[in-house]
Amino acid sequence: MALDAGDFLDELDRASPEFGRLVSEHLIEQEGELLLHLLVADIRRVAEGAYERRDRQTIRQCLDVMELGLRDGDYPVQNAVAVSFVEDIIFGLPRRALRAWPPTLQAEAKRTLAWRPGEP
Repeated sequence: MALDAGDFLDELDRASPEFGRLVSEHLIEQEGELLLHLLVADIRRVAEGAYERRDRQTIRQCLDVMELGLRDGDYPVQNAVAVSFVEDIIFGLPRRALRAWPPTLQAEAKRTLAWRPGEP
């Protein structure tokens, strides 16, 4: 059974108290509505800050939960991770950072970097 949005939120909460706070804040700001792409973009910004600070623990927590979402998520979860995390972060990171990503995230990054206009 694929990981749905609710399961993904649970995984974020388990991964880090900071992610759990982001989920809570997101739901409050959106009046209880989950806007998965916006939430994943918030997590991406946390990851970007962690890369800048060289906070390996936060980076690992973020990558682990994004890997889970991309690998085991249903289509909405996979799409949010692919678009609002992978596509939005890869161009700002050195390629050596991508080599440390878990395999499913790495494969998505490679696919995104290789994409050319006019291709599906």
